[in-house]
Amino acid sequence: MTFRVPEIMEANEREAYKLYSGEGSFNVIIRPTYQQAVLKFQKAVVDLKAIAPTPTAADDLKGTTAKVQFVKAFRQVNQQLNSLSMYNDFTWENSEKAFGIAQPEVESYTGKYLRIKAAVTNQEPEKVPEELAALDFSLAVGSVVLVDYDYLTQLIQDWIDEQQQYSTPDQAQAHMTDYLQNSAKVQASLNKLAETQPQQAQLIREAMPYIEQQMQQSQQQSNQNQAPVALNARELVTDYAQRQLVKKTSVFAHTWGLDQAALLRVAREHTVGTDEWHHEQELTQSANLAAALQAQTATGPKIPAVLPLYRIKSQAAWRQFIEHDLAIYLQK
Repeated sequence: MTFRVPEIMEANEREAYKLYSGEGSFNVIIRPTYQQAVLKFQKAVVDLKAIAPTPTAADDLKGTTAKVQFVKAFRQVNQQLNSLSMYNDFTWENSEKAFGIAQPEVESYTGKYLRIKAAVTNQEPEKVPEELAALDFSLAVGSVVLVDYDYLTQLIQDWIDEQQQYSTPDQAQAHMTDYLQNSAKVQASLNKLAETQPQQAQLIREAMPYIEQQMQQSQQQSNQNQAPVALNARELVTDYAQRQLVKKTSVFAHTWGLDQAALLRVAREHTVGTDEWHHEQELTQSANLAAALQAQTATGPKIPAVLPLYRIKSQAAWRQFIEHDLAIYLQK
């Protein structure tokens, strides 16, 4: 039986059921209408958001009971979405209004679900609370489970953890195939994330060489009989972003004769994509025309030699710089 049939086909199915089935209800074996499937999905979404109103709220779930409730509620969302997505009428367009949840939210909730799953499955069995250990963490086949930031950073964390368990170069070399396979899995997930969250994907892609460098340094410490530093994927990505902010604002501040600390403050307190700017007066007051003219090069920006024009042009320049050059490092 297919879920993709015209209405007249359903009428024919009902008539055939009357002729050949004998006693019983037609509704027992025939799929619900699309609208009925929507209602079931909406209810599952409401139940999930009663436990965690937003994906971020899932990080704050305390205790075993709350996590068990979240896992069960998310699996219901997954199951109903799996059924709903098989209808021709299904679309993510206006989904927040139609279903009470948008596609990016589903991706984010999926990431939170997988983080809880990883926290349970990576522990020694005797340390996992019985209620969590008994949960079924499988997801419905064919469900719309997409890669998000949480999922990808957890994947990288698993990759890091696997490498850190090898205490010698020989052990690492013996498991090089696993290393390459996991690396390929991360890259494939990065490509998938880029389809929906290109800036997040770009940041993680840029951060990967830095993460590998930290893994190598950790391995060297282990080789020298020092306790290796425990590496956290999310913290490494954040650290990379902060390093890039410092590096890029240092160059820009020098070029335009600005105070770097004031520039960083303006950048960090600005929400990319909005017209709200804070602490710009402090940055304007720090502007040093003489320093900017001295730093000017043939290939750099043309610095006006008149102070009022310089201040106007420098403000336009730092706004452009923050909105475009720093955007991926300012993601909140």
